[in-house]
Amino acid sequence: MTSVLSVRGLDKRFGAVVAADALSLDIGAGQRVSLIGANGAGKTTFVNLVTGYLKPDSGSIALDGMDIAGRSPRNVARLGISRSFQIPQLFIELTAADNLSVAVCGARGQALSFHAPAEAPGRRDKVIELLQRFGLGDLADRPISELAGGVRKLIDIAMALARRPKLLLLDEPARYGDRRPLCRPGGGVLPGSDSRRRRSA
Repeated sequence: MTSVLSVRGLDKRFGAVVAADALSLDIGAGQRVSLIGANGAGKTTFVNLVTGYLKPDSGSIALDGMDIAGRSPRNVARLGISRSFQIPQLFIELTAADNLSVAVCGARGQALSFHAPAEAPGRRDKVIELLQRFGLGDLADRPISELAGGVRKLIDIAMALARRPKLLLLDEPARYGDRRPLCRPGGGVLPGSDSRRRRSA
């Protein structure tokens, strides 16, 4: 099986704290993989290393054979890796649909601009389709500030899916106790509780 993500000898230390120690991992297209470990075991550090929020001390990270270690989060996202966060990164005063609109606009591969219209033909339809995949269509026009933590988490994941990524990394997808099935993107990865393959961290 061809690996979408290939990690070799990944190391990351914060002073005396070892967050990743010679970590090696391969993830093939369509695989779902869980990283399991106690708090502080390095799961979020791994996600941050792969997505460019941290630079490894040593080791390699390859996406479809291309070395991406040390690239910026924006560059990694453009290459096809999306992520969710432990704490959903949302605009809390905007509606669920507005948050998804930002993600859908960014998914076009063009920089956001104050000179471009916020609404474009077909964008609302794409937003509603994404929300409906998570059973949230009826909450489209509700402000994020009025929504429960589990719903915010699902919206954060929906925003990550807007780019149709090659690889999707979910940081604590069940953090708020929502057990609804998560949607699998084509050729993506869902590290969730129903994973076929698990790896201790």
